[in-house]
Amino acid sequence: AGHAGRPEEAEAHFAAMGTSPRPDTNNYNSLIEALARNGQLDKAERVLDSLLRHTHTADNRGSSSTDDRVGLARPTAKSFSSLLGFCLERKDLVRARRLAEKMKRARVAPDAIAQRQLDQIPAEQHHHHQHQPRHQPNTADTNSKRPSPPQPRHKYPPRRYSNPKNEIK
Repeated sequence: AGHAGRPEEAEAHFAAMGTSPRPDTNNYNSLIEALARNGQLDKAERVLDSLLRHTHTADNRGSSSTDDRVGLARPTAKSFSSLLGFCLERKDLVRARRLAEKMKRARVAPDAIAQRQLDQIPAEQHHHHQHQPRHQPNTADTNSKRPSPPQPRHKYPPRRYSNPKNEIK
């Protein structure tokens, strides 16, 4: 249902599962992809977060072989790549960086697709001079919210020719 552009149906199916049968990794991944495909990145990330919490809770209880047989949901590279792809498509780099960090914390190894997506996330630009005082704006700058871009500096200043014969008297 999610691939057909109806994430509401995927959500309803997922919610109806409750705890019996327990949603497995494929159920989570399908819902994440359906939501992300339809631009609902916040909801998709919340579903991913619930999968991460579910995994963390199960790990703290100690997983047994019965957990594995009933489909204990665990995040996979696809869990992240489904959402990462749509974040990159929509230029949501803040969320993409956050997902990359969550993937790292969850110790999920990227597959080829996820690795390509991770490689497309530009590094966050840190300004090393943040603690240094910035230039003080002059009165013309005070009305603008953004500082004006630096003016190009030329190696040689523009030449000013004066021709005394053509001067206006």
